Order: sequence, then structure tokens, then C-alpha cells
Amino acid sequence: MRAKLANLEFLRTKQPHVQMVNTWNAAINDHMVDINEAIGFRAVERWREWQLELSRPTSQLHDFSRVGVVGRRRIGGRMVRSIGRSRRV
Repeated sequence: MRAKLANLEFLRTKQPHVQMVNTWNAAINDHMVDINEAIGFRAVERWREWQLELSRPTSQLHDFSRVGVVGRRRIGGRMVRSIGRSRRV
């Protein structure tokens, strides 16, 4: 915690115009979550990250016939496609 506090103080001293700092860490890292909360950081967003084990053959990874474009939405001024599973009836 002392290192993080020292860095924040350094930032305040050298860059006084900075008004907000973002930080992130894994939700399972309880120690760092506790430190961030003790300092006064607040959670504003939660992310999910996905991993794929590549040791399996590609043919076993997914049934691609069930994936398709399910919608479009505007992000940052540009149109993007949402990809997801289509429902089989």
C-alpha cells in the first residue's frame, strides 16, 4: 500500500492538473482490492476476460453453425456487430 500511496503523492506533486486516476486488478486478488478500497478507489466497471485452451484441435472447440450476428450497436461513433449464439427452435 505504501508504494501505491507514494506513487499517488508523486503524481499529485508532479502533475497537479490530473484529477482522476484509474486502476484495475483481478477480482480474485482480494489483497489488492482491499488496498484500493482502503485508499478510496471505487469500482466503476467490471470486466470479464475469457481464455481458450489451444491444446485441443480446432474442430473440437465449437459448433460454429450456432454462432451468428445477433445485432448491431454504435460504440464510439462507429457501428459494430454483436456476435453471439443463435437460438435453435
